[in-house]
Amino acid sequence: MDITVKVKRGTGKPPAAVVRARLQEAAPEIGSCKVEEVFPDVDTGRRAGLVVVKLPENLSNEQSKAVLRSLRSDSEIEYAEPAAPRKAR
Repeated sequence: MDITVKVKRGTGKPPAAVVRARLQEAAPEIGSCKVEEVFPDVDTGRRAGLVVVKLPENLSNEQSKAVLRSLRSDSEIEYAEPAAPRKAR
C-alpha cells in the first residue's frame, strides 16, 4: 500500500523526517519503508509538504490500517490517505 501524506507547515523539520519519525514510533516492526517527498524543493503552496510512503508488500491489511491511523493521529500531519491508483495515459 502507498500512502499520501500532507505534513503541516511550520513544523521546522523536513516533511519526510516527520513521517519517518511517526512510522518509527507507530510500527517499528515494519523496518525501513520508502518515504519520499513528492516536491522536495517546494516550500509554499498546496504541494508543499507532500510525502509518499511505500509500505512493504508483506504487510498485512490490518498492519497497513494501523499505520494509516497512526499517521492520521499525528498533530504535525494534515492528512494521510491511501494513494489513488495511477491511471494509464
